[in-house]
Amino acid sequence: MFQEIVDCKSFDQHCEEKKIKWFPIKKRNLINSKIFVGLYQKKESFLQKKIQMANADFDVIAQNTIVDSMYSPEYTVLKELSINKYVSQKQLEHNLPSLPVLTSFMSLEKQRPQMNIIFPFVPRTLHEYVKDKFHHFIKHQHNLAKQIILHFCLLEKLHVHHNDFHHHNIMIKTEKIPRILRLTHEGSTYTMLTNGMIVFLIDYGLAVVDPTRSNFAELYHFFQHCPEFKTLFPLVRNCKNFSDLLKNFFKEKKIFLFK
Repeated sequence: MFQEIVDCKSFDQHCEEKKIKWFPIKKRNLINSKIFVGLYQKKESFLQKKIQMANADFDVIAQNTIVDSMYSPEYTVLKELSINKYVSQKQLEHNLPSLPVLTSFMSLEKQRPQMNIIFPFVPRTLHEYVKDKFHHFIKHQHNLAKQIILHFCLLEKLHVHHNDFHHHNIMIKTEKIPRILRLTHEGSTYTMLTNGMIVFLIDYGLAVVDPTRSNFAELYHFFQHCPEFKTLFPLVRNCKNFSDLLKNFFKEKKIFLFK
């Protein structure tokens, strides 16, 4: 759909040809970015994230270090984009739900440079889902927690640290056909059925790549303080690492999950 997009002009022309209409999402509390939903054939089909670029981004471009921006000590939009693409690709390779970057391009708004990133549409954050469908969430919260754990185990393998993980940075999508998710950690394979609800992790604006430390503390903190999962914290409280966490949530190490 967006493979040929290289700049703002070609994006606008493409949207006009395909009759894609964009509308802002105003209810999310964002500081340096804006979110838009794209309607295609009268269906919510795409998300557009507009992020204000800073001088550090143009330093990366001037120094021709875009390829290595993922490892930069600076928090740049290009770094966020690079990590996002990297994680998305690895999620696909490991059969985990992924929100791929469909395209990205720069634009000017009020003489301020913006990075535009286009994703497939996902309807709700975890916080919004619980608010709208609390009783349905309660039924599936254990399943959703396991998906989050698998995602974080993959981030651990990649040495990627999210650094801003909370219920607004988890997206929820329902699907008619359940998926089988599978990930290997320290020689053991953990497998589960999604029950038709899919978890996506978003917003890598504060993410870093650091092989010297573990992701476990951030995930522990999430379960400790996230109100949606407070009833599951007893399964987390005495865990010291990802292996402990996986054993508690996945009763069978080698296969099949269930409810």
